[in-house]
Amino acid sequence: MAAVREGLVPESAVDEKVTRLLRLASRVGALEDSAPSAPPPPGARAVARRVAASSAVLLRNDGTLPLRPGRLRTVAVIGPHAVRPRVQGGGSAEVFPERVVSPLEGLRAALPGVRVVSVPGPGVLEEPVPLDPPLARRPGTDEPGVRVRMLDAAGGELYEEHRLSGRILEPRLVAGAHTVEVAARLVPEEAGVWT
Repeated sequence: MAAVREGLVPESAVDEKVTRLLRLASRVGALEDSAPSAPPPPGARAVARRVAASSAVLLRNDGTLPLRPGRLRTVAVIGPHAVRPRVQGGGSAEVFPERVVSPLEGLRAALPGVRVVSVPGPGVLEEPVPLDPPLARRPGTDEPGVRVRMLDAAGGELYEEHRLSGRILEPRLVAGAHTVEVAARLVPEEAGVWT
């Protein structure tokens, strides 16, 4: 406000920023009485995928690429992110895509008839793995994701929703909320003892 009053920032610049924020909030259904916008038109995902793929550089080619599937028998994919890739940043930049194809899945799909194996390699995670599909199922259903509830001080439910991820960023503020409960049924990828 002070910068606008002093003429350092034009009021029109503030108006433009607020308009963009409100447009986004309306598009995703974050405003009262607003519904999320319609799904993207057919073909939009393919365009977004091509744009993302063409903007990424994964390897430097020293003459090994392209691989010739007819000459391959086995391909090894090493590292924990081969199965559970970290995508789309973190913190306030985090995005939860509808579906993520891991490097392991992508190679298996691209190389039919080739044995594609994966080993974890050295650990790189300092924090527990979040409850994301395919690890989590909403309690009482087979839907991927988690149940998020807001409870009052006596344990009464004030609000409940289904989320695809256990990564809870800025849960909805509910008057009288005392506790946030995140629940899921764990569906491990490997047999063993889980805590």
